[in-house]
Amino acid sequence: MKKEWFSIDGRLARKKFIFRCIIIYILGVFVGMCAHTIVCTIYFFGSEYDSSLFPEIAQITGQIIGDSINLILIPILAKRWHDLNRSGMWIITFFLIPMLSWIPLLFFKGTTGSNRYGEDPLSRSPSPNP
Repeated sequence: MKKEWFSIDGRLARKKFIFRCIIIYILGVFVGMCAHTIVCTIYFFGSEYDSSLFPEIAQITGQIIGDSINLILIPILAKRWHDLNRSGMWIITFFLIPMLSWIPLLFFKGTTGSNRYGEDPLSRSPSPNP
């Protein structure tokens, strides 16, 4: 699983790409809600610490969670670009023009057959005859 999710080698078909993005989105929302709940609980119920710092703490926590989600997305985006026979460096478009970069990732069909990044993720290997 580690290689499948965190390696930038290989290709990723659209269906798996969308599925993984949904999982990461749900995970990000859940972790963000938990962190927000903890920070707000501390803020509203007070503590011996200076409560004026908690909005900044909430912002920093949100930034850390967002950056973590982006780090998890990088190999998934790279594999999807590989399926389109493009370099993983096209990930830069995700950060520069995020709305437009999703169009080819979600709607363009991957390269049929092998390409320089690996075998077609949709090709079925022949099953052994019994």
